[in-house]
Amino acid sequence: MTANQLKTEIKSLLKHVNGLKLKYGNRPFTVDGHLLGTLGEVFAAQQFGLTLNENSVKEGFDATKEGKKYQIKTTQQTGLSIKKPFKDTILIFIFIKVGKDNIPKITTYEIAENKIPWKNDKTYVGVQLLEQRNATKQEF
Repeated sequence: MTANQLKTEIKSLLKHVNGLKLKYGNRPFTVDGHLLGTLGEVFAAQQFGLTLNENSVKEGFDATKEGKKYQIKTTQQTGLSIKKPFKDTILIFIFIKVGKDNIPKITTYEIAENKIPWKNDKTYVGVQLLEQRNATKQEF
């Protein structure tokens, strides 16, 4: 999945969600985080040349490349709380922002797990932290 394909899929989902809101009143229809997360995994696999696991829940990580483990996190927020992954896992964060024009902006950050200051087994990882830790950033 290319960046343009991901943007097209998100715009299509948003159009459908907005249609539901109009049709059924002011109900809180949203693009489900799991659905967005799965789209992010497919996008990351193509962009970073990863092989997705068939069952990331069972394996404990989302993808591999050259023997390395990858965890992929996608959000529409400016950060998220995550559990500490396996040692030596590479983390890919995908931040999706949708403006009033309904055009998604996609920003990815790639960083090694050992560059994150973990608080016990869970911590909040936001854009500011990723930039402070010199995560590799790409914008689409």
